[in-house]
Amino acid sequence: YPFIFGTWIFLLAAVGFSGIPSEALPQAEELPALSPDATSLQRIAEFISYLLSSISQIYFKDHVASALFIIAGLAVSSIAAALFALGGALIAVVTAHLYGVESELISSGIQGFSPVLTAVAFGTVFYRPSFRVALYAALATVVTVVAQSALNTLLTPLGIPPLSAPFQLAALLLFIHKAN
Repeated sequence: YPFIFGTWIFLLAAVGFSGIPSEALPQAEELPALSPDATSLQRIAEFISYLLSSISQIYFKDHVASALFIIAGLAVSSIAAALFALGGALIAVVTAHLYGVESELISSGIQGFSPVLTAVAFGTVFYRPSFRVALYAALATVVTVVAQSALNTLLTPLGIPPLSAPFQLAALLLFIHKAN
């Protein structure tokens, strides 16, 4: 949390510094929830690009090649981590669509990168992969999507992004749960 709070303080202070340009997060149009009849190749390609953007935004780079390198790097270390990253992106994008999250947040991967971190951490770092752990990671990923939206709503008027706070909140909940 110190990194996030420090960054938030700097971003908030930048608004008052005339020598540092600052802009609030852009407002985007609404995106209708995924429809079951959306099966065209273009919609499938868009959906895949949303998944890959969610993964590539882990390193603040919305690019397909970046996502593929991240997935490959994870797979070299752990096939399970790569699968949890893909699964986390899938859960994040579908959940965000079903809840009607703004289009730009989904397509740019901003809505999905914290849930991807959550899926990988819960699925492979904090626990040994299993079916039960996968269900737990999926639930934590959905919670992270909700936390991401809540923090977007809370922080957008201040002109600051949530950064990875949704992931860290989910991890904190896990640690509190494990302690009890």
